[in-house]
Amino acid sequence: MADVVRATAGRPGDDLDSEDARIIAPRTDEVTGQVLSEGEQLRQLLLRNENLDGKGGVGIQFATDLQPGNGLWGTDVCMDRISSVQAELVGDYLGDNRATVEISVSGGGELRACGSDELVPWSFGSTGSLASEGLAVVQAGVNTFGEAPPNTSLFGQPVARSSWRIVIPGAARRPPTSISI
Repeated sequence: MADVVRATAGRPGDDLDSEDARIIAPRTDEVTGQVLSEGEQLRQLLLRNENLDGKGGVGIQFATDLQPGNGLWGTDVCMDRISSVQAELVGDYLGDNRATVEISVSGGGELRACGSDELVPWSFGSTGSLASEGLAVVQAGVNTFGEAPPNTSLFGQPVARSSWRIVIPGAARRPPTSISI
């Protein structure tokens, strides 16, 4: 999850009010003078009204790119794709070691050609494909990565995407952990 959450990362000092929120290092709140850790900044971002789903869940949407100085990966990255995803929720009062994180990607992606700076557009399937999204429902752990194996639902997706959405569903959307018959 750290790598996925880092996908919201960018340049230090970028304002959390921007639509493209950047979290990469501790920053000082201009109003209170308080130094906000990366975790505190992410918490503030997640708890904005527009990121709450009304059912106890939270989610954020962002984009990633391959431009120099993006704060995520070096400019020598070429043809980088996702192999698997794991999630770890860190905090108090999060319940047992069974949690779910939904990661969806949509829109076009891009890959950097090896041996040049050329960016190659990428989309799901063939040009005639109707598939426009990918979804991974990741079994996460609480304060650990949990016991589930890494999720490979997004295998082969480029790391640079026009739209990512990470959702931590609330209790109202969670399936029951046991069934009484």
